[in-house]
Formats: sequence, C-alpha cells, structure tokens
Amino acid sequence: MKTTANWIARGTWIAVIIATIIYGCTRPSTKPIANGSPAPRFTFNDAYGKPVRLSDYRGRVLVLCFWSSSYSPCDDALSNMNTVAESFKGQDVAFVGVNIWGNRDEFQDYVTKHPRLNSIRLVYDPLPQGADITLRRYGVDGFPMLMLVNKEGVVIANSICWDQSSLTYAVNWGLGQK
Repeated sequence: MKTTANWIARGTWIAVIIATIIYGCTRPSTKPIANGSPAPRFTFNDAYGKPVRLSDYRGRVLVLCFWSSSYSPCDDALSNMNTVAESFKGQDVAFVGVNIWGNRDEFQDYVTKHPRLNSIRLVYDPLPQGADITLRRYGVDGFPMLMLVNKEGVVIANSICWDQSSLTYAVNWGLGQK
C-alpha cells in the first residue's frame, strides 16, 4: 500500500513538473501590448482565404477586435463594433474582427450565420492556438479585446469589451476629432 501511494505521489509531481515546463515555455504574455508600442505585423485570412495584413491599413485608424466564435459576449462586441463602423463609413478608419480561438471551419460557420456584420472585416488567425500572433505578440489574454491603432501603426488604446459610446469616442480621438 505504501509503495502504491509513493508511486502516485511521484507520478503527480512528475506530471506537475512537466506541465510547468510545457506551460512555462509556451505561455503567452498576460499583458496586452502597451499603448505607444508599434502594432506587431500580422497576416490573417478573411472568409474567402484572402490574406489581410496590418500594412493594408497604413494611413488609416484601425480598430481590432480579438474575439472567439464560441464565446457569446463576443457577439455583442462585434455587433457594437459593426454599428460604430457604419457611422464612420467614408472616413479614414477600418474595423477588423480577428477570431483568435477556433479553426477555419468554425470561423466560416460563424461568418455565414452572421451576415449582419457587414461593416467590419472578419478574419481569423490561421496559426494553431499557442503559436498565434495574437497571444504571443499582441498579448491578448481575454476576449473580446479591442485595440485602437493610429494611422502610423502605433497602438493607442486597448480594453476588454468597449460599448458603442466608448468605441465611438475612441475612434474620434484616434482620428483627431473631438
């Protein structure tokens, strides 16, 4: 009996050590990228498989919403973002929703079921979870997270879950309007 208990205890400690090594080596940043930092370059794919790059938006204010197709509060955030995007049509601002959790099929299914989100560009990170740019380089550790990038490609604001009025204020601020 004592031998079995010893083996269980040893096995538990070995499992904890291995998990710590693995998790510690692959753990993403727990802090979002700091305001004032250059936005890390990215290449995501849209619903048609077309690459979408940060450089595509140079010279425009960019609102990034990092979201998950399997997390219902993200629906509200994307809906709010879409409404705000409609009010800024024709201005130097772009709205991009980046699905950071899930695979291409889940993303495609979500896009198909949400045609009303037509004022924002929905994209997904094609890299496997844990290797993805959003966790590693942007420090996104929760969602929906919104980031505001100015025309020069610098992150100027970020927060979890902005409402319509806060997002409108932030975009106007980013555009240099009052």
